[in-house]
Amino acid sequence: MFNYEKHVESFLEKMTDSWLTPRGIMFSEGFALTSAIKDLNADIVLESGTAFGGSCEMMALMCPNVKILTTDLHQMYNSEKFSRERLSVYSNVLCKTANSQDLLPTILARSSVKNAFIFIDGPKGNGALQLAFDLLNKFPEKILAIGIHDVRYDSPVADQIRKTFNNYMFTDDPEGVFNEYREKIDSHMLDINVKLTEETKSSLDKELGLGYLQSVLKESPRGFGLALIGGPFNE
Repeated sequence: MFNYEKHVESFLEKMTDSWLTPRGIMFSEGFALTSAIKDLNADIVLESGTAFGGSCEMMALMCPNVKILTTDLHQMYNSEKFSRERLSVYSNVLCKTANSQDLLPTILARSSVKNAFIFIDGPKGNGALQLAFDLLNKFPEKILAIGIHDVRYDSPVADQIRKTFNNYMFTDDPEGVFNEYREKIDSHMLDINVKLTEETKSSLDKELGLGYLQSVLKESPRGFGLALIGGPFNE
């Protein structure tokens, strides 16, 4: 689906901070996203669900020449101030406080917008899948691929993706094409982390939460689950 091998070295060179912030994505999932964005030569990334900015920061760092618009209502978590400050150092990122179901169609309707990569990290589950369907039905020629976070390979949402699309991948599938890269990326980041700190709980205070990567990999050794759905969608 994507040439992950050619992106491993550059990802590990740039991704040196092993602090995993709350409500974020695993490093291997960030690797999967950014590899797809690069391979597809996306002009813009539209992210639904900023939360505390973890996934957006990975994309901004690895894809500095790609415009990224990220949006969140910040109603579930008090994350707006933290995420905006965190992402303010990246000139390719624009943060919005808006409902993605309204904002993303508005952005995609612009004639100047094309070659878009969509990343949905809120809503979750069937809500995320419905948002993906709605965008694809209206703008199939503008969307290169879609990533949906928190989709386990053995979940009902994954089953629906298999029934609907021909080109897909699940980062947590132990028999999938991404499995060796998931292990390589997360093991590398874990090695960095254990040299710096003991296991901790999740926290927005880096000193208190630096070891969260260790605890989350114990709980979810294959990550949170990310589905990547590739086009073309206008056939």
